[in-house]
Amino acid sequence: GLQLECVQCASCIDACDSIMTKLGRPLGLIRYDSEKGLKGDLKKLIRPRTVVYASVWLLVISVFGYLILNRKLSEASIFHSRSGHLFSMSQVVGEEGIVVNHLELHIENKGVEVNRYSVKVDDSSDSSLSAIKLVLPVDPFPVQPNKFQQIPVFAKFPVGLLVNGKRSITLIVTDSKDFTKKLKVDLLGAG
Repeated sequence: GLQLECVQCASCIDACDSIMTKLGRPLGLIRYDSEKGLKGDLKKLIRPRTVVYASVWLLVISVFGYLILNRKLSEASIFHSRSGHLFSMSQVVGEEGIVVNHLELHIENKGVEVNRYSVKVDDSSDSSLSAIKLVLPVDPFPVQPNKFQQIPVFAKFPVGLLVNGKRSITLIVTDSKDFTKKLKVDLLGAG
């Protein structure tokens, strides 16, 4: 019959083949076949569709393998603290005022072992940026494997570095292996 259960069963094919064998006749009177097969044409094993499907699978597997082998084992980003206090200022008599910005460094270690990360100010383009001091709880700070961690960072600097109450700087985050990432952040203050 044409019901799905009957087509999937295929018991009739086996029964017919066993009878045809006993009668000495050719097998395959009942069979799964195409119109070309019924006419006696040869079946092509390699057809354009087969080549296209194989190529697509090879491409997908290659891209997946490339992405796995070249994934970054660390990620870093920096934000101003969500505590509501973007900066604080202090003034010592006879000296320029000091501004402190509270930042949060977000680090994700995607590796399988503990990584130690360090942060420094990129002062290669402007030597006045060397006056910025970064204060961290621990330097270098460890991050456990497959963990995300937020590290408080305090940037202390003279108020004279600010232009219209703001100064853009670049922080360089490195690990104990080969990870390096430059992060841009705006230091804020009154001025």
